[in-house]
Amino acid sequence: MSSKDDSRARLADEVRRYYDENTARFERYGQGGASIHRAVWGPGVETREGAFRHVDGLVLGELRAFEGTPTVLDLGCGLGATLMHLASTTQIRGEGITISSMQAARASELAGAAGLSGAVRFREGDFLALPRDLADVHLALSIEAFVHSQDADRYFAEAARVLRVGGRLIVCDDFLTPRGAAATSARDRRRIDEFRRG
Repeated sequence: MSSKDDSRARLADEVRRYYDENTARFERYGQGGASIHRAVWGPGVETREGAFRHVDGLVLGELRAFEGTPTVLDLGCGLGATLMHLASTTQIRGEGITISSMQAARASELAGAAGLSGAVRFREGDFLALPRDLADVHLALSIEAFVHSQDADRYFAEAARVLRVGGRLIVCDDFLTPRGAAATSARDRRRIDEFRRG
C-alpha cells in the first residue's frame, strides 16, 4: 500500500468513526430529524422546514430531465433522508452509500418504517471506491459529503464511472470563494478555522 493510500485509509477511518459515534446524537438533537444536513436558506425559503428541504427541491427539479424511473445515487447518504424524501415524492430507484455501517443500518430501518424499502436501499461503502455493481445511474448527488473526500480526482472519476451518458452529478457543500480563501480580517480567518475544525 502506498503512503497516499495509507493516508487515505486513515482519513476514511476517522470519518467512519466520527459518524458511527455521532449520528445518533445528530438524529436525536439535530433540527432536521432524520436529515443530518444543515438548513439552507435559499431564494424564496421562508420556513425552517423549507430550509431543510430546499436542496431536495433542487434535486427534484433536476430529476425532471429524466423519463421513467431514474436511478439516483447518494454519495455520502447519511441516514438517507434525501433519498427517502425523493422516493416519497416521485418514482426513483435510490441507492445510498455511506462510509458508516451504523448509518447504513439506521437508514435501512427508517426506509422500512416509511414503506420505502422497495424504492431505496442503503449500504456501507466508500465513494472513492464505489461497489462494482453500480452503473447506469441517472443522477448522483452529494450533500455535505464531498468535503470528506481526500481525493477530489478519484471522487469525480468514480462518479463519472457509474453515471450513464447524459447523467448528472450534483454536489452541495461548503467551498471557499476567492474572497474566503483570501480572508483578510482576523474574524473571517477565525471563522474559517473554526469551521475546518468542525
